[in-house]
Amino acid sequence: MNRETLELLVFVGMCFAASYLLMREFRAYLDAVFSRSPGELWADVWKRAHAEHDLNRKAQLEMFGSKWATVGGRLLVVGLVIAGVWFLAFVPAAAVLLAVYLAWGLYATRSLGLTANDVYARLLKRDRITYRLLHAALWPLHANQAKNQSGNQ
Repeated sequence: MNRETLELLVFVGMCFAASYLLMREFRAYLDAVFSRSPGELWADVWKRAHAEHDLNRKAQLEMFGSKWATVGGRLLVVGLVIAGVWFLAFVPAAAVLLAVYLAWGLYATRSLGLTANDVYARLLKRDRITYRLLHAALWPLHANQAKNQSGNQ
């Protein structure tokens, strides 16, 4: 592959990345324009789209309660992924155990209904994966809280 072809591929990749980021940022505005009802003022459309965008951004920044809890949760999920890859490379039996633990956690949190809330509905796909993996990793805590709440009622 010569240099010109490589430069072209890098440029096309950068264009795709920029268009993805722009579409992700302005998705709420595009949805509002296409869902505009007849007779609705454009100012109302933009206000509704801006409010929707702000709610989505807030849900992403505070998906675990606060900004710092979200940062900690994301770091924990990154640590889980790194540990899983390391286990897969050096200790395959531990990787299988980690995968079984997380699969059981995904099942347990699904049965507890942890994903049935308004914050989860506003998250992007990658944030939903982070949300589900963190709750799957901490499923014993969530199961204990659900047991305590059902016992107190």
